[in-house]
Amino acid sequence: GLPVNLGRRKELAGLTVPQAVEKGRVLGLPTIQPKTINDGYLLHIASVFNWARKEQWVTSNPFEGLSVHDTVSDAERRSAFTADQLSTVFHSGLWRTPWAPDGRKGGDYWVPLLCLFHGLRNGEAAGLRVEDIGTDDGNHVLQLREYGERKLKTAGSRATLPIHPQLLQLGFLKYAEARRDAEEFLLFSEGTVNDRGQVGAKLGERFSAYVKSLELVGTKLGMHSFRHSFEDALRRAELAERTSSALSRRIEPGSGKAYGDGMSTRQKAEALAKVTYPGLDLSHLRQK
Repeated sequence: GLPVNLGRRKELAGLTVPQAVEKGRVLGLPTIQPKTINDGYLLHIASVFNWARKEQWVTSNPFEGLSVHDTVSDAERRSAFTADQLSTVFHSGLWRTPWAPDGRKGGDYWVPLLCLFHGLRNGEAAGLRVEDIGTDDGNHVLQLREYGERKLKTAGSRATLPIHPQLLQLGFLKYAEARRDAEEFLLFSEGTVNDRGQVGAKLGERFSAYVKSLELVGTKLGMHSFRHSFEDALRRAELAERTSSALSRRIEPGSGKAYGDGMSTRQKAEALAKVTYPGLDLSHLRQK
């Protein structure tokens, strides 16, 4: 298979694709998985041919419905946190007391909470800039944008999202304002890009290690598990499919657009307020 991050690996520099595949096999490098091929490469190629068909450049889309067989189901790939597990995590370690600049790392504290209440990926949350926190139509928002070496996973990842009410109660804006007053560029000092193009990788690794230390039971429990928990919370809220898809920034099949592109920030804010986690009491973390 094709090695992951082919263009960034020094040991594969200058090689043709067949040569890189062979050398990757010899070196035992990780390869691109079926889910990435289906949801990334094939999805975008299908989008191009959909456009070409609409423009009458081609009569059909040969990539429509085409996918690589994935032997790992989504359910088995990674577990969501259960209600009890969420309570265990956010009543221990860094989350025993409200946020304060007392030596705790801002990213370690806030990124898991951002992933929980917004379904963000680790790199999306860790790579936020101070300027990405603002207001829109009277609502406090965070903006997901590419900049410099920081790339987003899909076209639909780019978004303006209202900040969840729980994060406002926990003092997230106060934290962001302190970073702004200090004239910092990144919202979290840990949100730097490593030589593999990953944002906040060490932060994610620390969280996974912490979850492991709690001996929680589940498949590959870590930062990305929050995205699965968020999807579960969207279903509990019984939102319209297009609304929940807009909040989780899913891409329409065969299109480069995210669901709900036309939704206003106010509409998203009203919907997001309905996304809750029964059994998770964070009152001990609220700013006084």
